[in-house]
This record gives sequence, structure tokens and C-alpha cells, in this order.
Amino acid sequence: MTKRQSTALSPFNAATWAMALIALTAAAASAQERPAADKTPPPPPREQTIYVPYEKLREVFEKPGRGVFLSYEEFQQLWDAARAARQPAADPKAPTAVVITDCESEATVEKDVVRVKAQLKIDLLREGWHEVPLRLAGSAILSATVNGQPAPITVNAQGEHMLLVQSDSKRPVEVRAELEYARAYTKAEGRNRVAFAAPQAAVNRWKIRIPQPGVEVEVRPLVAATVEEPPAGAAAKETRLMAFVGAAPQIEIQWTPKAEGASGLSAMVTTQAEQEVQLETGVIRTQVRLALSISRAEVAKLSLLVPVGQKVVNVFDANVRKWSVVAGEAGQQRVNVELFEARRGTQSLAVDLERFAEQQAGEIVIPVVQVVDAPRQQGTVVVRVAAGLRAEVARYTGLSQIDAAELPP
Repeated sequence: MTKRQSTALSPFNAATWAMALIALTAAAASAQERPAADKTPPPPPREQTIYVPYEKLREVFEKPGRGVFLSYEEFQQLWDAARAARQPAADPKAPTAVVITDCESEATVEKDVVRVKAQLKIDLLREGWHEVPLRLAGSAILSATVNGQPAPITVNAQGEHMLLVQSDSKRPVEVRAELEYARAYTKAEGRNRVAFAAPQAAVNRWKIRIPQPGVEVEVRPLVAATVEEPPAGAAAKETRLMAFVGAAPQIEIQWTPKAEGASGLSAMVTTQAEQEVQLETGVIRTQVRLALSISRAEVAKLSLLVPVGQKVVNVFDANVRKWSVVAGEAGQQRVNVELFEARRGTQSLAVDLERFAEQQAGEIVIPVVQVVDAPRQQGTVVVRVAAGLRAEVARYTGLSQIDAAELPP
């Protein structure tokens, strides 16, 4: 048993206490610094009792740098409270439990309805069951799956469809949903219209397919749109449009089908002609500019009648593929013109003629270029005479003479 030694101390100043503590510390340090070779066991610890001067307690301890003395139980309570205060705060909950991050829809126009296939990316931010707002009021849902499995759908008091999805993870997870729904569209005066209350997402793309080429399509609201062209060399069989609409509460699609014209009827062509004739010594040069108006059907080939004796120098326009001259009937020669692209609407042609005259005097007949199957042709004929020659009108048929000041520009 360790022998306890008690020492009674009389009151003394703080300097004496400091010296005593330094002496004890020095003794302890000296004991720790013994060489490793010295295997003498250390002396047993001594226990001392120190009596604090109660009478001079305030004088000794009430100084700068003083300490606080408390029981172990009180210290443990303060320690535990400090450790609890340093624990990281719990993660705050997300402001919403479910978010539709991406929606891509493909709308196909059918006989009486527009069928839509939509692919959604959904983030579930909490654990448990979630209601994903699909909206789709007024539409008929044909199918719904989540990650390839059939998914339940409910309808709330506002008539909006809600997709039920469950998450077993406390961390955010992404699921993929596929929807198919349809709605009838309205027809009025050749203009078709349909509107969807579709799912909302920040990234919202729509592919629109109409089984007819050349259809005019309008999407509201619209951020950006592009028309998908068919592969090179392939004929367009339908109209395709890619539209970016953003987080819109409603998508409206309007389209105007391409007019097919008079079914089974031939094209109707009317012609406006401007003809300039230049009379020179020994030669007559004629240039005819034809402006054709084509209705009821498209025209890919045209035929012109030119009097025999006139040399066809050229027939040109950006849409003229090739032309040829063949014998006609009743003193006429036929000029067959093939177009690059069949036209309905307007088409222009320019025809250059030339004829050499052996005689310098006498009657000269001005040639007339006619468009075959054009029931009506009108226009203006202007005759210019080279210097040193004189000319006057002998007779004209189906024309009326006007003053040069009245000619069109």
C-alpha cells in the first residue's frame, strides 16, 4: 500500500506556490529522462494533499488568466453539449418531391385524330409514393409504362391525369415513362387545329408528322422549329417538323393541307406576251417574252407554235430542261419545251427568232408565237426599224394600234 503523506501549509504568496510546482515538474522530467540502460524500477508515486488558502482565495485567483474549477459531472455535460453543437445539420428537404426534366413527344396526324407518343425523364427526389402531373385533360390515354412496366394513373378533381410512381431510395433516382394518348382535331375551312394540355418540362421537344408533303404547319407557343427534309434523291411523302416549345401549359398545332386542285381536269393556261421585232437590212429579229398563268393542274411540258420560215434561235428560262423543234401543221412548226419541275401558278419563257429577208422592200409579216392549249393570249407587239429604213402598218388582225407613249415600261 502506498503511504500517504500529508503536509500542512500555512498561507503564503503565489510566488512560493509557483516555485513548488516548478520543482515538482522538474523532478518528474528528471525521472522520465533516465537512460534506457537503467532498469531500476521507479519509486512508487507519492500522494500529497495541498490545502488552498481560503482566506486569500480571491486575492490569489481573481487575476488575469484565472481558471474555472468545476466538478467532473459538470465538465462532462459541457463537453457533450459542445460535441452535439458541432454535428453537421441534416440535409434540407427538396422543395418538391418529383420533377419532369425532359419530355419528347411525337405527334402523328391520322384520319380523325392526332396520336402522340411521349417519352419522359422523371426525377424522384424523396422516398415513397409520388404523383407525377401528366395533365392531358381532354385526351384519351392509350397506354402508360414506367421503366417498361405498366403504371397506374389517377384523375384529380380538376380532371388532370396523375401518374403514380414509387421510390424505395432516400436518394434522388431517375425513372423513364412512356405515354401514348390521342385527341380528335377540328376542321374548319381547310384549316385543321388540335390543342393538348401536355406534361410540362423545361426541355420539351415535339416531332410533328403529317402524311402529306408540302403542308403548312404552325405550332404555338414556339421557341424554335426546323423542317426535316427527305434524304437526297427521295421524294417527300410526308411533312415533318421538329419544334421546341419549352415549359408551355398548352401546345396548339395548326396545319393547312396542300390543295390538290381540280381532280381529273387538264391544266388551264393563259398567256401574257411582250414581243419586240427589230427590222434591219436583210434580217428580222424577234424576241418574245411569255408570262404563263397555270391553274387546275401542274404542267411539266409546254408546246409553242411558230410560223414556218422563222429560225428558233433559243428558248430559255431557269426551269427549262430542254427544247426541240418539230414539223407542225398548216404552215406552223412546233417547239416542244420540257421543264425541270412541273409548275402550277406562274411560268416564264423567252423565245428568240430570226429570219433573213432577200428583198429590201415589200410586205413583211410579223411572226406570232402561240402557246398550245392556251385559250386566251394577249399582250403587246413593238416594231423597231433600223436607221435608213422606213415602215408603216399595212394591215393587222386582232390588234389595235396605240401611241408609243402608251407602251408599258
